[in-house]
Amino acid sequence: MFSNDMLEQISSVIKLPDISSEALRTFLNFVYSGSDGSSGARLDEHWFEVLGACHKYCVTSDTLKTICAKSMEKTLNFKNCWLSLEKISILDPARVQAAREASKPVPQPQVMPRYNRYGAM
Repeated sequence: MFSNDMLEQISSVIKLPDISSEALRTFLNFVYSGSDGSSGARLDEHWFEVLGACHKYCVTSDTLKTICAKSMEKTLNFKNCWLSLEKISILDPARVQAAREASKPVPQPQVMPRYNRYGAM
């Protein structure tokens, strides 16, 4: 990127429009140090962006994904639950579909009425 005649090499600027600077700082801090940098409040606000960065840059750390999931759980409420599900389904549609299938009610077998030998219940 910086060794060829590309825009980033000429301008010395890399634009990442899909992540805020705070979320990028949290993401990079974890990638280089292995911790979220005690930025729990920051991560609570930007968990989806950090999780998206994991997905985009192929960071397979279950630790960071778990930290993002815990931040999501802390901030999840009735008003934002559908938005959170929509965000997660963008990143991992197969897992969301599996969760939907698992949460469907299981049909219960119908119980036949018991009759005695005279035909009455």
